[in-house]
Amino acid sequence: MKPKFTEEEKEIMKGKVAPLARKFGCSHTYVKMILSGNRELNTKLSLDIYNGIKDTVKLFTPVSQ
Repeated sequence: MKPKFTEEEKEIMKGKVAPLARKFGCSHTYVKMILSGNRELNTKLSLDIYNGIKDTVKLFTPVSQ
Protein backbone atom coordinates (compact mmCIF):
# COMPACT_ATOMS: atom_id res chain seq x y z
CA MET A 1 0.00 0.00 0.00
CA LYS A 2 1.28 3.43 -0.90
CA PRO A 3 0.41 6.31 1.42
CA LYS A 4 -1.68 9.21 0.18
CA PHE A 5 -1.44 12.62 1.78
CA THR A 6 -3.28 15.75 0.72
CA GLU A 7 -1.41 18.89 -0.29
CA GLU A 8 -2.62 20.49 2.95
CA GLU A 9 -1.09 17.64 4.98
CA LYS A 10 2.16 17.96 3.05
CA GLU A 11 2.19 21.70 3.73
CA ILE A 12 1.70 21.08 7.46
CA MET A 13 4.70 18.70 7.44
CA LYS A 14 7.10 21.34 6.09
CA GLY A 15 9.85 21.82 8.65
CA LYS A 16 8.82 18.73 10.58
CA VAL A 17 10.43 16.02 8.44
CA ALA A 18 13.92 16.16 10.00
CA PRO A 19 12.70 15.83 13.62
CA LEU A 20 10.50 12.89 12.60
CA ALA A 21 13.48 11.26 10.87
CA ARG A 22 15.57 11.67 14.03
CA LYS A 23 12.77 10.15 16.11
CA PHE A 24 12.71 7.01 13.96
CA GLY A 25 16.46 6.86 13.27
CA CYS A 26 16.25 7.19 9.51
CA SER A 27 17.07 9.77 6.86
CA HIS A 28 14.84 12.73 6.07
CA THR A 29 14.83 11.47 2.49
CA TYR A 30 13.12 8.24 3.62
CA VAL A 31 10.44 10.23 5.47
CA LYS A 32 9.95 12.44 2.39
CA MET A 33 9.54 9.35 0.20
CA ILE A 34 6.71 8.15 2.43
CA LEU A 35 5.18 11.63 2.57
CA SER A 36 5.22 11.92 -1.23
CA GLY A 37 3.82 8.41 -1.74
CA ASN A 38 6.94 7.00 -3.40
CA ARG A 39 7.53 4.30 -0.77
CA GLU A 40 5.40 1.25 -0.06
CA LEU A 41 4.24 0.74 3.51
CA ASN A 42 5.50 -2.82 3.78
CA THR A 43 7.88 -2.63 6.75
CA LYS A 44 7.40 -1.85 10.42
CA LEU A 45 9.56 1.27 10.08
CA SER A 46 7.59 2.64 7.14
CA LEU A 47 4.29 2.02 8.98
CA ASP A 48 5.65 3.68 12.13
CA ILE A 49 6.75 6.71 10.10
CA TYR A 50 3.35 6.84 8.35
CA ASN A 51 1.60 6.83 11.73
CA GLY A 52 4.04 9.45 12.99
CA ILE A 53 3.21 11.68 10.03
CA LYS A 54 -0.52 11.24 10.66
CA ASP A 55 -0.07 12.07 14.37
CA THR A 56 2.02 15.14 13.54
CA VAL A 57 -0.53 16.39 11.01
CA LYS A 58 -3.32 15.87 13.54
CA LEU A 59 -1.36 17.77 16.20
CA PHE A 60 -0.65 20.77 13.96
CA THR A 61 -4.04 20.99 12.22
CA PRO A 62 -5.93 24.04 13.43
CA VAL A 63 -9.21 23.33 15.19
CA SER A 64 -12.04 25.59 14.12
CA GLN A 65 -14.59 26.63 16.72
